[in-house]
Amino acid sequence: MIPTVFRLIFRFFQHRWVLITGTLLVGMALWWEIYLAIQPTISNTPLKQVTISLSIWGNAEEVATTKQLLQQFETQHPNIQVTLLYTPDQYMSKLQLLMATNQSPDVILMNNLSMPLFVHTNQLLPLEHELSATARKAFQPQSIATFTLNNHLFAFPRDVSVLVLYLNTDWLKHAGLKPPSPNWQWQQDAIPLLQAAIKQPPVASKTAPHWGISFYAKPALFWLPFIFSWGGTLPQTANQTMHTFLPNAPAVQGLTFYQQLRTRYHVAPLATEVGNTSMTELFLQQKLVALISGRWVLPVLQQQAPFRWQILPLPQGKKGSVVGVDGSGYCIASGSKHPQQAIQLAKFLTSKHAQRLFSHSGLITPARTDVPLHANQAVFLQAIQTGKPTKPPIQWEAWQTLMQETLTPAFEGQNSVSNVLNTRTFQTQQVQEGLTP
Repeated sequence: MIPTVFRLIFRFFQHRWVLITGTLLVGMALWWEIYLAIQPTISNTPLKQVTISLSIWGNAEEVATTKQLLQQFETQHPNIQVTLLYTPDQYMSKLQLLMATNQSPDVILMNNLSMPLFVHTNQLLPLEHELSATARKAFQPQSIATFTLNNHLFAFPRDVSVLVLYLNTDWLKHAGLKPPSPNWQWQQDAIPLLQAAIKQPPVASKTAPHWGISFYAKPALFWLPFIFSWGGTLPQTANQTMHTFLPNAPAVQGLTFYQQLRTRYHVAPLATEVGNTSMTELFLQQKLVALISGRWVLPVLQQQAPFRWQILPLPQGKKGSVVGVDGSGYCIASGSKHPQQAIQLAKFLTSKHAQRLFSHSGLITPARTDVPLHANQAVFLQAIQTGKPTKPPIQWEAWQTLMQETLTPAFEGQNSVSNVLNTRTFQTQQVQEGLTP
């Protein structure tokens, strides 16, 4: 009796199992056919297209390199299209207008001198969390510091920029003079060398006026090293203007020495002596023994200089050879509707591959340490190591213009630096125009 019951139960479940298994198999077959039917539609569904904008300045070669990189970026990111906004002149003024009218580009090529104003008005995104500790090590520490304000990083660095000295070594050879050592000093080495070279100009400049070294009254970039190398600083607040900067003794001493290159040592030309001829042109014409300039002049000299030349760090002042370390990098607008895609583009443009392309002509010194330097760029690296990141006032352009107007009489030998910087009018204007946001 019992075995018969078990057999009946077994047959019941045996038939039920067959039914369940069959149902599952039929269901799986139907699912597979449905999947095969819709698969082409799924695989061909395009990714959501995003359009972002990139704002830049630069010469024709920089623009061409940027366009080449954007093509590569769009190939690697088919869902991102980039609109290039190129502004060849008055870049910062036009950028401010775009931002004021809510038309800010997503990614912005920015220099560190203009950046503080945009940071102060909350128009740029902090980016320190977008750069890991490992990724950060790939950049020159000074380039990171240059774009760091209030402990926040506001740009991925593209390049670093410092001033160096280009020296006509053929001129020195003609005059029987030896090139200086990299650790030369203004008073002990540079001034005597330049004065001796002036007395024996090469044939190319024998009948023309000639001088020892270039002189730029503006922009401030060219006289900041004389402030820094004598121990001076830039003001960050209105209070610092009145108490810790000008007429602070180290800054006045540095600017006074710069003025004396013209008025006391007579190794630099006055504006009235050269007219509209640029310092680079005078150097190429062998009317200047030495030219203070940046990396931007390197391609010009490589292509056009009819003589041999050498790059040296600027001579040392009382506190060493301290030039301002500046640079350009890519910022992200705080109002960007596609910040993650914008960050992807900025990282791509500051990658090892991109910086290698940008630095190929020698026009820029890459901010990355893993991009090989050309032979002529080694001195730039040395200057970076002894330089200091330029931390400008918020209203940099207004302050720079005020300084230039104030210093002009001194730089032209009509007054002393101390006198023009100690006037109450200058000090009041410096607070009102130069630093007040």
